Amino acid sequence: MLETAWGRGLVPDDLSAGSHVFADRELLRTAWEKTGPDLRAECVRRLHAWADSWLTDERAGTMPRYLLSYYPGLLCEGSRLEQYVLDPRRQRRLVEAGRLDEALTQLDLLPDGEDRTPEVAARVALSRAVLSGRTRPAVPLELPRLFALAGDVARARQLALSAADDAAKAVRLVEVVSVLSGAEAQDASEASDTSDDSDVSDAGELARAAVRWAERAAEATPPFAEQDDGLEELAKAGRTLITCGAEEAGRAVLRAVIPCEAVSWASRVRAAQALAPERVEWLTEVSRYASVLAEGGFDEQAEALEIWGEMIKARVPGDVALRDVVKDSCDALEPSTDLTHVDLVALGAGALTSGRRDQARRMVKVAEQALLDAFAAPEALSPADRAHLDLELSTTLVRVVQALHDVDFSAEKLLAAVPPELRRDTLGDDVLEQANSVKGRSAGSSSKGRAEVAVGPGPDFVGIEEELTTHPVRGRHLLAEAFARWEGHSSASGAQGWGLPLAQALAATGYAEEAVRLVGCPPDSAEGAGALAVVALGCAAGGRGGEALRYAEEAAGATGGLADPAVRGLVGQAFAHTGAAEAAEEWASGEGRTGKEREQLERAQAAVAVGLGPYDPEAAAHIVGRHLLGVNRARLVPGRERHLPRIMGLLLALPDPRRPGSEVCVALQGLCAGPAESIQGWDMRAVLSHALLDVSGCRSGVVALGGRLDRWERYVASTPLPEGVLPVAVPGARAVAGRASTAEGRAAALAAVATYLAGVPVIVPAADGWAPQDTSVLRFLALADALGTEVNAGNAGTGTTRDEPEARRLVREVLAGEHWRYALPLLPRLAPEALPRLAESGLVHGVAGDGERRSPSRVPSP
Repeated sequence: MLETAWGRGLVPDDLSAGSHVFADRELLRTAWEKTGPDLRAECVRRLHAWADSWLTDERAGTMPRYLLSYYPGLLCEGSRLEQYVLDPRRQRRLVEAGRLDEALTQLDLLPDGEDRTPEVAARVALSRAVLSGRTRPAVPLELPRLFALAGDVARARQLALSAADDAAKAVRLVEVVSVLSGAEAQDASEASDTSDDSDVSDAGELARAAVRWAERAAEATPPFAEQDDGLEELAKAGRTLITCGAEEAGRAVLRAVIPCEAVSWASRVRAAQALAPERVEWLTEVSRYASVLAEGGFDEQAEALEIWGEMIKARVPGDVALRDVVKDSCDALEPSTDLTHVDLVALGAGALTSGRRDQARRMVKVAEQALLDAFAAPEALSPADRAHLDLELSTTLVRVVQALHDVDFSAEKLLAAVPPELRRDTLGDDVLEQANSVKGRSAGSSSKGRAEVAVGPGPDFVGIEEELTTHPVRGRHLLAEAFARWEGHSSASGAQGWGLPLAQALAATGYAEEAVRLVGCPPDSAEGAGALAVVALGCAAGGRGGEALRYAEEAAGATGGLADPAVRGLVGQAFAHTGAAEAAEEWASGEGRTGKEREQLERAQAAVAVGLGPYDPEAAAHIVGRHLLGVNRARLVPGRERHLPRIMGLLLALPDPRRPGSEVCVALQGLCAGPAESIQGWDMRAVLSHALLDVSGCRSGVVALGGRLDRWERYVASTPLPEGVLPVAVPGARAVAGRASTAEGRAAALAAVATYLAGVPVIVPAADGWAPQDTSVLRFLALADALGTEVNAGNAGTGTTRDEPEARRLVREVLAGEHWRYALPLLPRLAPEALPRLAESGLVHGVAGDGERRSPSRVPSP
């Protein structure tokens, strides 16, 4: 019966066509009473054996639905659960059965946090990547809600959790909760024959799940993130939960989003107001913050007016006094003589719409007239005003048009007056497009301001929702048909971003053939040649010189006569790490037609020198000597410190990097800071490189920074770290990594710290884009390892330099996130047993790259 013979089974089914439900709670209770523990244990043993026969391909045909959908839930935890949920062939069968969302949801059955080993974390991350990356339409927003209306709450939950990011998961779960809290869901559930009490059908439990995903999304948001639409929806979802009666969960979601700078001030203020009185102090602090902003420049003043306006609209305590503050601020402005004041007056008018409508009308007319005058005589404008029109007109029009609509004035005259020569901005975009969209949004607004419009189901689902509420049986049939039409069959996508680092890790642990199959390596292409060179470098890192030489030669043959200095440099580097000096120098040689090409050739030659160091010290020393020739000129030019990381990288080519020769020492001394020189304006990489020399065992003769480094740390303490800046050289690196400006930057920093803590050997690619980490970070890590630094990576005051348990914890954290690929280079050291399983997963799912590589970093390496 588990095999659903004749279309019937003892398992709860959903909307699959032709299915018959033959189970309920009473039947299960009776079965439990009629059987003893010995019989049940024997049944479980036979069930596991039957399941194993399908997993090991002993049986042919379509895997029974029970094994695909319900068996993992029986396992609860342990190695058997990992074996089934992470089995790539079973995942593929789920996909082929049209149950991609179930395959993704089942990954959440595995234990998380400290209980998850790096091996399991890596396999979960890759499974999620290949399943999420399959080409299928995004799950329509309406589907989770419609399945909840149909009474199939388990399916609704699965679809909600198949969303790509954590915030979307939470929002869709809230949609399901809102349905379960209404009478329409009760009617549909009563009419449904497939509801099962064992499913997660309780609205309270789903609300708590939504809170967990919301908190996770908020925690993963960097402190200086740009506004995010997903988090905006999350703020609305919190208020929806409160409306649905799940007040505790709704308040928890709102508490999570309030600190997020990726959420607009409007949503944050409304959230705080909904949490009153517990967030009154936060609102007071925000008001003070706005007062400080108001003393700054144009952008700061605009943000202050935006904050005050949202606080006034939310009618927070003291809103009357805030209206006076806004009015006084705008009275001091002169839009007719400074067009930046037009924006500020428009924002002020929008803030005063509620309560002081007449004042708002007069203010917005002043702003509009200033723009009309500017359009009529642009030749009379000051250079600053003309520049404002050229660069910021689109934003200004949006603000003024919104203010006009807020007070029920027409914006047609203003928009028609924009001269033809100003209708395109510097990027070629139409400046009227956004202003017209504001008009459309405001068409249904009341006189009190913008109105929230509830987004209903799309045209394909309107009829289904109506049928579900009036004729549930027919509605379920229509929903099953619509779902089948939407789902179809998905196809595998490439190994986006993770193929190359996984291939290099595989090659380092003896799986070079699998690595080549995974990345594809198309012949006669830069991608193919570069990928083969990366595999060769992986073999060299793993001590497999013969294989490294073989793949270096294949990379050379795959170039097809390409002149790209980056790819040729990679091939030369691959030869260098096998000791083939002549081939290495030949592939890294050239003239370079442009400055960029010459810089790339220098980087390639330096990488060759590092690779040849252990095999041919004389050839390596010769290359190092050539690179030192230009340092004397560079030390006389302002900004000389930018060359320091590059020259320090040459230490890796020396027999003993801690005891460089006199020429290298002189070069380093000329590029480092003098005894009384300030480093406040220096590039961060240069400061960190200088600090590394100070704390390392390198006898370079460089004057230590001393107290200047402490002052610099305080100076940059609140500064977002730019891409590629590694915080390993300063105390508390683990905490500093969290200051990265993006989630990807944070993952990269944590992985870098873990690389040092675990003592993972690093090869710095000869070109950007062929490793997940920025090459400047990899260079720094290689130097820190070679120089014997006493770096304190997050254990202030303990002097700890290596800490493998902490590295494992950091790797688990990186693997749990979207940018998990940064942890792949650490797996040969921390979880080598995971690598063949990862290769198997990728190949079973049909993932074959084309030598794909990550785009080079936006911040070029010095």
